[in-house]
Amino acid sequence: MQRTQPWFIGAALRALALNVTNTRRIFTRSDLVAWDQALAERPGLAKMALDRMAYHQLVELLPDRPVEQDLTRIDQRWRLTDKGLATCRSVAQALPGAPPPDPAALSTRLWQLLRSRRTLTAEEAASTLIDAGERDFAQAQHQLGDYLSIWAKLVPKHVQVSARRIGNAKRYVMVTDGGLYPPPTKVGRIRPVPAPAVRPVPPLAKRAKATDE
Repeated sequence: MQRTQPWFIGAALRALALNVTNTRRIFTRSDLVAWDQALAERPGLAKMALDRMAYHQLVELLPDRPVEQDLTRIDQRWRLTDKGLATCRSVAQALPGAPPPDPAALSTRLWQLLRSRRTLTAEEAASTLIDAGERDFAQAQHQLGDYLSIWAKLVPKHVQVSARRIGNAKRYVMVTDGGLYPPPTKVGRIRPVPAPAVRPVPPLAKRAKATDE
């Protein structure tokens, strides 16, 4: 989401940041309304926010459950995509009282190292973060490389692969500060929502001709 978004998108992201901590958590429009006072006052905007977030592949609409007899239609069910979770975490870091990431987690330590150095290879990260004898160095280096690669795919506005390499090693660059919260370290668990197809509008002259015929 590179462009400036309407205020209700930010309100929805803040609400999700405080109430949804993983991509398995299912929520509804009613949940979103209950979580944010501004959306509660204009509940129609919650659905608009979800639709726009789906267009940007931040949330995924789940299939409807069977409705028994003539009961009132059940709220549509949603969940965050990996990209959406990363976006919510970026929002959450600016919120008072938001839970901090686990400082001992390898992903958190790697993220902080990348923020500090700005440029990093998996080998450099392993040499800095992995103590001798703590764990298999080659395995740890491979894991760190996976984290860096996933971040470059999930948050390319923050992390990118440099065209320059050190030997055969990829160099990862933090082009803009991604904040204290590391993005997710798993990708591909949820299929992205495709953008809606748009039919090209025929030129006015052709439409007029078709009408005449």
